[in-house]
Amino acid sequence: MSIRDDIGDHALRLEGAWRDPAWDIEGDIFKTAKGKIFLICAGDDRAAAVTLKLAADERTAALTLPFVRAASWPRRWITAAITGETEREIALEWVALSYALVSSGR
Repeated sequence: MSIRDDIGDHALRLEGAWRDPAWDIEGDIFKTAKGKIFLICAGDDRAAAVTLKLAADERTAALTLPFVRAASWPRRWITAAITGETEREIALEWVALSYALVSSGR
C-alpha cells in the first residue's frame, strides 16, 4: 500500500469522513460529514504530500520541522512531505487533529 493510500484510508476511518471525487486536481480531497475539507492528499508509492489544518500553536511547531511548509492554499494550513515512517506517524495524528478542528468549525 502506498503512503498516500495509507493516509487516505486513515482519513476515511474518521466518523462521517468521505473522499470527494468531484475535484479536478492532482490528489484526493477528504471532507467531514458536513462537507468541509479537512485533508488534501497527493503522492505516489514512495511519498505523499498532505495539506491540512492545525491549531495556531500546532501549526507554529509543525513549521519548524524540515518536511513542513506553509500551504499555498488554504491559507493558514500546512503542507507536509511524507517520505518515511516518522513523518507518516506524525501525519496520521495531524489528520485526526485537522478533522476535529474542521468538524468543530474552528
